[in-house]
Amino acid sequence: LTEAQVVLHQHPWNEGRVASGKPAINSLWFWGGGVLPHAVSSPHRQVRSRESLLRALALAAGADAQGEQRVDALVDLRHLRSLQQFSDDAVAPLLAAMARGELDRLVLDFQDGETVSLTHAQRWRFWRKPRVQLAQ
Repeated sequence: LTEAQVVLHQHPWNEGRVASGKPAINSLWFWGGGVLPHAVSSPHRQVRSRESLLRALALAAGADAQGEQRVDALVDLRHLRSLQQFSDDAVAPLLAAMARGELDRLVLDFQDGETVSLTHAQRWRFWRKPRVQLAQ
C-alpha cells in the first residue's frame, strides 16, 4: 500500500491538483461498490475472540459470538504469543473442559495449515510415553 501512496504522490495528475489548490490524493479506500451476499455461513457454531471484527463476522455468518458450553467453537488465539501462554491460557482450560465432559472434541487449526485433533477418549495421549516398537 505504501508503494501505491508513493505512485499517487509522484503522479503528474496529482501535482496538477496541488498546483490548482486542491488537496493531493495520497491513499486508496478499498470499500464499497460491491454487494453483500444474502447469506454467509460458518462451520462453527461459536466463535470466541477479543477482536470485535472477528466477532462481527461470526454474527454475520450465523455463529454465536458470545458462546455457550457444549458446542463446536472457533477460539481466536492470536493474542497468545508464547508456547507457555498458549499452554496455560488455551490448552489447559480446553483440556479441563474436555475432562468435565463439556467438549467432545478439540481441533487445533494452526496458521500454517497443520491441525491436531483430540477426542475425549484421547485426551490423555499427550502424557503417554511413545511405544518403543513405533519409535524405531
